Amino acid sequence: MKNAQFGKTFSCYVIGDDSLLTQCSQILLDKGQDVLGVITSDPKIELWAKEKKLPCFENDLTLIEKLRSKPFDYLFSIANLKILPAEILSLPRKGAINFHDGPLPEYAGLNATSWAIINGEKFHGITWHFITDEIDKGDILCRQTFEVAEDETAFTLNTKCFEEAFKSFGKLVDDLIDNSTIRIKQEFQNRSYFGKHKKPSNACVISWQESAESISALVRGLNFERYSNPLGSAKIKINDEFYIVKNSAVVEVKEVHQPGIILGYDEKTMTIAAKADAVKLYNFESLDGKEVSIKDIIDKF
Repeated sequence: MKNAQFGKTFSCYVIGDDSLLTQCSQILLDKGQDVLGVITSDPKIELWAKEKKLPCFENDLTLIEKLRSKPFDYLFSIANLKILPAEILSLPRKGAINFHDGPLPEYAGLNATSWAIINGEKFHGITWHFITDEIDKGDILCRQTFEVAEDETAFTLNTKCFEEAFKSFGKLVDDLIDNSTIRIKQEFQNRSYFGKHKKPSNACVISWQESAESISALVRGLNFERYSNPLGSAKIKINDEFYIVKNSAVVEVKEVHQPGIILGYDEKTMTIAAKADAVKLYNFESLDGKEVSIKDIIDKF
């Protein structure tokens, strides 16, 4: 089917395991592009592909042979966490393009949103870039930046990234159709990278010798809400027991207090002194994920 606006089409496969893949794939279909198949392990995406009458298969040992069966122009990697081997990257005639949830060359690697919050960044961004044999080092096609809110969590910042990816993908597709994309080389002197095994220090146990701002950032950066948490949960230690903390906020105090002292509590929150100011913590859980009330904690200790 020819594209109504440009009279041009390209052929492509899409690979990924999140709803962003279906949203971007729908843009491709709406613009009349030839989507040859969907590669995913997500049952919801499989169902969507079936409804759209698109071939769907998993990223397994047979993938290379399936992709070799018919020449194609692009491979779009969208919310895909699996590293694609060189044999697959060599197949698309015009290249493989990846969505990254960070403002490359900064925050390359994994869990970019969490590290941005933990590091106290005021701005974050997303990038569409070509894939090379080096992780997140390919030429940039599109980069969007936006503000990080004071109460931002990993969940809300991930949502912002997906929204920006969706909004920018249509323009990217138009540029690919029209052969008007501009490739920007990355300046690696500004690069920061966070690998698979990079974790917050101290097993994510809060240190009251940190500032309230740093503690709050750690808690919020590890709050993925209903989604899988690959980094660990922020925790407080009372005597020899640990409690997970899901949310936090900085509280300014006029007097200096010993770090770790409880300054106040109510039914839902506990305010604790930090090295600078204090932090209000709420939404406590046991290590097995069961909700714990402030009253239970106070009564016990």
